[in-house]
Amino acid sequence: SESDWDFLILLNHQPDINEQKVFRHLLFMIELETVQAISAIIRNSSEWESPRNKISPFYQSVSREGKKL
Repeated sequence: SESDWDFLILLNHQPDINEQKVFRHLLFMIELETVQAISAIIRNSSEWESPRNKISPFYQSVSREGKKL
């Protein structure tokens, strides 16, 4: 099913699995409080800005429709 909120979380370093779990747990707690479905993609900002990634449909969609928080 589709989420109500989609977040791209960019970090200055490569997130490890434990860090990703912390983000996902916090977002899950918000989901419970708000009864809103939340999805999150957690990436390194350098990886996100790479030329190879910039041609991906997902990058194009985020660039076109995303809101910077």
